[in-house]
Amino acid sequence: MKQKTILLAPLNWGLGHATRCVPLILAAQTQGFRVILASDGAAAVFLRHEFPDLDCVELPSYHIRYPFDNILANILYLLPNILWAVFYENIACQQIVKNREIDVLISDNRYGMFYWGRRKVKNVFLGHQLNIKLNAQNEHLNLIEKAVAGLQRLFLTTFFDTIAVPDAADDSENLAGVLCHSAAWKTGVPLVYIGIQSRFLSYKRQKAAAVAAENTPKKRVLILLSGPEPQRTRLEDLLLRQAENLPDYLFTLVRGLPQEAVVTTAFAENITQVSHLFTPDLADLFDGNDLIICRSGYSTLMDLAFFKQKKLILIPTPGQTEQLYLAHRLAQKNRCIVQQQSSINLAKALNDTETIDFFTLSHTENCLDALFQLLSF
Repeated sequence: MKQKTILLAPLNWGLGHATRCVPLILAAQTQGFRVILASDGAAAVFLRHEFPDLDCVELPSYHIRYPFDNILANILYLLPNILWAVFYENIACQQIVKNREIDVLISDNRYGMFYWGRRKVKNVFLGHQLNIKLNAQNEHLNLIEKAVAGLQRLFLTTFFDTIAVPDAADDSENLAGVLCHSAAWKTGVPLVYIGIQSRFLSYKRQKAAAVAAENTPKKRVLILLSGPEPQRTRLEDLLLRQAENLPDYLFTLVRGLPQEAVVTTAFAENITQVSHLFTPDLADLFDGNDLIICRSGYSTLMDLAFFKQKKLILIPTPGQTEQLYLAHRLAQKNRCIVQQQSSINLAKALNDTETIDFFTLSHTENCLDALFQLLSF
């Protein structure tokens, strides 16, 4: 029997979409599929580093930037670029499927990555945000939110054969809450909950050695940056200025820039900076730090679910209402401290972590078998 080929295409919107595809890639190879990757920018750089033996096709870029703190302003700013990128990536998708003889296409939030030609292809959409939140505070914006959600459902159920959700099916154990659990999604298109997906799953099984703690009474803090510019740089500048004045803490700041060479520098006596770390080294850093400061991106939270006994300070990306929802949902459960980028008080946040619980999830198993059963021919 001829080997089947999967094309896996994550969105380049931060690194989260690419990182959470790592267990899918490994599982597809275990299932006997030939895997081809497709993305752009930092996501493509990450995938090529993690899987140097796999072909990685360059796709049109969405040119994601978050210059404003308002979600509607950012949508209006980004919409022309996104629509053009979706159009061009769909053209590219048709050619890739034909030229590479693709059998299964898994699109992680790339709305143009579906095939509609004569070749028999299974189109799978991977995503956790099936209900787009605008955090509407008035009736008119609530109507916009409902309209957007309805259009999204119509689009996905028209052009995709399966929706794969990286979360638990049980409402009481899920991470994304109403973002991916809604009665409105009871359609004829299969909706498969594949469980929490983290690139660290395989490394945790190998019990990667933790970074040796220095012989010091100072508390160790890991700052993990990610996400679209210019907000990533703005947060980096804010945290560095405040961390420098907190000598009782030792900070390691991972800048989240995979396009740059891995360079470690001493920003201050108590701050070490590194441009980027790939999976094994970052797993060690997670093990070696009990307090994490990061964005509240969904993929980041899935990664942290595999590292027990961590306390979190979450700083949602301005204008990214999904992150705001996730952060406040965890804060209501006393699992994190939330601060807004516009009013960061790092000293207070670090002190407040004494009053919160460790971030843990009770439901972190991998449920990819259910997805691959649907993809069998």
